[in-house]
Amino acid sequence: MSNENSTPATRSSSGAESKSSPHDANRTNGTWRFGNVSIFCAWSPTAEYAAYASNQSEIGETPVILTEIKTSDPTTYGQPDETEVHVTEDETFIVTEEDVPLTVWRAKRISAVHIDEAGMFTLTQLKAVILKLIADARNKVAPKGIPLYYVLYIGAVNKAYRYLPLQSHKMRRVQETSATGGLAGRPILDIQVLRQLLDMLEEVRTEMSLSSAPEKTLVTDLTAPVIDAAYYEHYSPSRRCRGNLVFDPRFSLVIDCAEEDVRSLLTIVQQANLTNEGLAASGYSATLLRISLWDASGDMHASLDDLVQINRSSTASTQGQVLLSFALAGIGVLLALTPLPNARPGQLVAPMLIYAMSSIAHALLALTGKRIFNQLGIACLLIATALAILIFAVPSFVIPFLPTKP
Repeated sequence: MSNENSTPATRSSSGAESKSSPHDANRTNGTWRFGNVSIFCAWSPTAEYAAYASNQSEIGETPVILTEIKTSDPTTYGQPDETEVHVTEDETFIVTEEDVPLTVWRAKRISAVHIDEAGMFTLTQLKAVILKLIADARNKVAPKGIPLYYVLYIGAVNKAYRYLPLQSHKMRRVQETSATGGLAGRPILDIQVLRQLLDMLEEVRTEMSLSSAPEKTLVTDLTAPVIDAAYYEHYSPSRRCRGNLVFDPRFSLVIDCAEEDVRSLLTIVQQANLTNEGLAASGYSATLLRISLWDASGDMHASLDDLVQINRSSTASTQGQVLLSFALAGIGVLLALTPLPNARPGQLVAPMLIYAMSSIAHALLALTGKRIFNQLGIACLLIATALAILIFAVPSFVIPFLPTKP
């Protein structure tokens, strides 16, 4: 879904806030938990080489070309880097780091996993986790003394209920069938929690000196650039759901989307120039335009997924109705044959009941589209047909506990 450039996703351009739905009011009794928390830090190899050359010139050595710089060089990195995943343990969570392949920039991913709560953090725990990840990215993972671009990725969002643990799955199901935002629904994270998360993230950026001052100007001066955060309700084709995307010149945020979306975001951002204050103002508008087009392509994916889901639902409904007619026809045929002398109507009760079970299964298939009802209905249809043939073709065949005479 397209962005609202100057305010979070629930505020209109006139400053009026959208009203909360009754469904949001019913979701205030649980505890929000966040999992798969990661910090993606990216930097330009040109800036890395410039910092390396400056360091070499200070110690009186001839700088080497960029391709000869090794990632394990202690003069450019806080500590020797590893090609494999590096794991460090904290009191409450485990921190891992790994490489992120990009075409132009270099990037690392630093992740945190809770050791007790199935990898999930509460909103109060999230601030300390983010501060730890940023500190590790700045001091241990990325080269020192060069500009870094950060993306905070929260891949899992859930709401835990103390007495109703299955309520979180019900909430996701209700969101997916929402009347707005297509069949994927709106993002699962409600507006109040998103605002709290953005406020907490602003505090983190202030503490870590990552707040980039917006470059704004008067209305009369139209040549100066304007840098501000952009807010999107982004559709993730990989996860078939909508999440939240906040694009910032220095510190972006991706919530409840796939990891591929973060990589796509970094691929677009790496085309801009990175300075100590974040993305350069001269290229920020072009980058924002590319991200808006990328988000619009996600909306087109959502429309295509909606069409595919509608096609599958209509196919399942048609198939269920056709098979339902076969089951009802079988019941009608058996009822028509009961007056025959050798029909044994008492024995025909069994195939009629199985035909009835088949009709119920196919009706549920037409309503829900679930494959299990299709398999169950076809199995009942075949069993009832074979049983009816045996009753008429083999006079000695008798079903126990059923009368053999009218």
